[in-house]
Amino acid sequence: MKSKIYILMALIILALTITACGGKAPAGANPALPAAEGGGSGGGGEAARGPSLTNPGGLPAAPSSGDSANSQSGEERMVKADDPAGLFSILFVDTWTQASGSTPGSLRSSQNNGYVEAEVISAQGLTPMQAAQALDASHANGAAGDQKLVIQDGNVHGLPAASLIYQYEAGTNPVTGNALKFIASQIFIGGGPADKLGHVTFAAPYAYYGDLSGIFDNILAGFAWK
Repeated sequence: MKSKIYILMALIILALTITACGGKAPAGANPALPAAEGGGSGGGGEAARGPSLTNPGGLPAAPSSGDSANSQSGEERMVKADDPAGLFSILFVDTWTQASGSTPGSLRSSQNNGYVEAEVISAQGLTPMQAAQALDASHANGAAGDQKLVIQDGNVHGLPAASLIYQYEAGTNPVTGNALKFIASQIFIGGGPADKLGHVTFAAPYAYYGDLSGIFDNILAGFAWK
């Protein structure tokens, strides 16, 4: 009985720790993008990828807007980034803006409307899947617009991993007044230092997330413990 209580407490603490990294609109997101309001593809664009740890599959292709920064060419040049504590490294797209993340020791890379943040968190004795479930539980009574798309097991180069992918609303379109919808994926990676998990968050407007997920997959594949 006590062990169940300890596990429940750990789930609650971890959920509170990691929720701060999700549910935010990408910094600099363009609120005027009409396709970010809902699930419509708006026509055109590349076929969305999936499924993967960053993509549940079945997402719309990005609209044909001439906004090439929100799609993938498959030829992006990747550069290595190391965290300040020397615990992990990850690959970012060299043309994206690199900066410190929203939490101490985290790394952030962003462009236009999409972003990625990578950090190391305390595992609180949880596996990657248990950490994803804790985050999912914290969203159960979340803000309007929160909707789980998928929670799944996987691996990153053989390292145990799990992801929670969900959509959420952040802000409103100043022209239409409709809620702006985004998709985020939060991936937890084990196999590192004792009681530590890698934590990588991706987010983008709903209409563009599917196309960007190919780049997100490449970034995630570049995660490595030191």
